[in-house]
Amino acid sequence: MLVQVTTLETLCQFGEPGFLAIKAQQLETEWEVHHRRVLLEATSIAGKREMNHCEQSCRALRQVLRKQEELQAYEREMQELDNTKDQIMTLLKVGLANLGMWVRDHYFGESYQSCGWERLVPFFQLSGWVTATQTEVKLDFSPFNHRGMGRDLQDLCRKVNTDGAYLPDGRRLVLTVGQQRSGRLNGPLANTG
Repeated sequence: MLVQVTTLETLCQFGEPGFLAIKAQQLETEWEVHHRRVLLEATSIAGKREMNHCEQSCRALRQVLRKQEELQAYEREMQELDNTKDQIMTLLKVGLANLGMWVRDHYFGESYQSCGWERLVPFFQLSGWVTATQTEVKLDFSPFNHRGMGRDLQDLCRKVNTDGAYLPDGRRLVLTVGQQRSGRLNGPLANTG
């Protein structure tokens, strides 16, 4: 720009004195117009970019809204579950576990004091005979084939009979280990009395 002004000064030294100022203003105005056109073009490009971004966001939002409408069309009515039976069963399971641990702690030997259900289950699944009278209930267990478990069963019967275990109705519980029977039952004790 300085070069153009200097050139104009040399040419116009013999012309009108206001001509140089008008030409400088014209050059300055042309430069300002050019600068503003460049800014306008850059702003236009940025605006188009923002508009494209907005269109993509709107498209994605429309797809989400369509999917939401489809889900609502297939939505099933929710029903409240009654979980009181589950709570009762949980309480019964906890009560049974506590009863098993109490029996284990009071009547089983030292080797059973830290065992779990897996080790006690064979004792609760023994077959045998039940004889009930007015004053006592006698459980006659079939013996185990395993010598160690048979010895543990004898100890269990001895402890229960020595401590004097009573049922809730007041009858005394008596445990014995009988002989191996040919008609052995495959399950809990059979009621014979």
